[in-house]
Amino acid sequence: MSKSGKICDFGCRSGRNIKVMADLGLHIVTIDYNEECIQLVKNKLQGYKNIQYIVNKELDVPVQVCSIDCIVACESLFYLGKEDESILFANLIKRLKPRGILYADYRAEDDHLLEKGEQIEKNHIQSDETEGHYKYYKKR
Repeated sequence: MSKSGKICDFGCRSGRNIKVMADLGLHIVTIDYNEECIQLVKNKLQGYKNIQYIVNKELDVPVQVCSIDCIVACESLFYLGKEDESILFANLIKRLKPRGILYADYRAEDDHLLEKGEQIEKNHIQSDETEGHYKYYKKR
């Protein structure tokens, strides 16, 4: 990807991935539903001019269609129900440029943290073992 590339960190949380991408000179669009997470990232990365911050609590993605080279969604998509997940995926894919990449990771049923959680609804386990954030595991 060239330095003119545009990456979206969807569900940025504390911004751990953003600094690395911003240091490469890429334009970053960071989106999180939590205003505190966005503020935390803004405070950490004050000197960067290549980062756009968006608070979004909807399934629609407030980014121009076909404008993103890569969307990174680390542990941020698995808390949705199946119908909402499908809607969000479709909306994320619409934002990608042709041949764009969507990278998403999920917790798996064999994840060691799964045993430490509590079932909060059918097929959803909640755990607060990592960084004080709640993690949701979806059994498929």
